[in-house]
Amino acid sequence: MYSGSLLLFLTGIVSIWIRIRNELRAGIRKGISQHVDSPDYSNRIPFIESFHSDFENIVDVYTGDQPVFVFIDDLDRCENQKAAELMEGINSLISVETSIFFIIAMDRNKVAASVAKKHQHSTRDQKGEPDSVAGQQNPDISYGNNYLQKFIEISFQVPSPSKGNVEDFVESLVYADPDRSETETQEWHRNTETLGNFREKLTEMSTLLSKRLNHNPRYIKKFVNMYRFQTLLAKERGIIDRNRGIGIGITV
Repeated sequence: MYSGSLLLFLTGIVSIWIRIRNELRAGIRKGISQHVDSPDYSNRIPFIESFHSDFENIVDVYTGDQPVFVFIDDLDRCENQKAAELMEGINSLISVETSIFFIIAMDRNKVAASVAKKHQHSTRDQKGEPDSVAGQQNPDISYGNNYLQKFIEISFQVPSPSKGNVEDFVESLVYADPDRSETETQEWHRNTETLGNFREKLTEMSTLLSKRLNHNPRYIKKFVNMYRFQTLLAKERGIIDRNRGIGIGITV
């Protein structure tokens, strides 16, 4: 009795499996025949080829034999998806047009993380530390770096500015402002000079804070502008004594 039931059960399973297998085979054959009889490649390849041809003609008309240099700054400030897509687009252009050169300024690790994330690689780095990009875990940056290395022929890191560089940069911010007229600049200098050793203190503070600001010119400029604004505001409100000047109290 049990053996007969078991045999009937196995027979049913085998028949179901055969039916499923036949349906799968029929579906696969149908899918293959559709691609063989009417492939979609014919609608894609000519477009890509015509685009490359048109692009080369445009470059030749505008530049002739002269090379074209494209500068891209702060690529890492793009959204993750956009940064990765832009790098892929650049890669497709330079593969067909050798007269175009891209000069890209970026945080390489962040862009590498964007590329790795787009390709859904590991979401953690070797240390498994959180990443500042989108508040998520670090993707496999090594994969992204290997991808970038394939078509970035020359790469170098911009060195951190020295103490003298920082002082010169801060002084250029304090003494000159391209957005002011000459009269406004002279008036601003006259007002700040009444605040004692304003510029010396500002340069000293900026130099001390440079390391904490990662030697980033953008952060240094932001600090200088904010310090300058708060100082002038304090002067207008009578908080700062013009005769005594500005004191400096800072812990780094």
